[in-house]
Amino acid sequence: MIPAKRSEPTALDLLRGAQQAVLAGGYPEERLTATAVHLIKCAIEVVSLLPQPDVDAARAALSSARAAVVTATYAVQGIDGDTRHALAATRG
Repeated sequence: MIPAKRSEPTALDLLRGAQQAVLAGGYPEERLTATAVHLIKCAIEVVSLLPQPDVDAARAALSSARAAVVTATYAVQGIDGDTRHALAATRG
């Protein structure tokens, strides 16, 4: 028997769609847009590892998670610094 083709999107399909939506709705050079795209790419990497439940895949998933945390941390620090700088400039 031939298995029925799945009509619902996979997790990878949804993540790729989210990446396209973020890029379409934002500006790639904006820090938050770039951060969101990088976080989605990290999630895509992890989801693509799911069919390989071994220690190497787990290590690769951990690397992706670390990269996501570093990216988000730098984005928060950068945006906070920009905001503080702008506030200081208006106070004068």
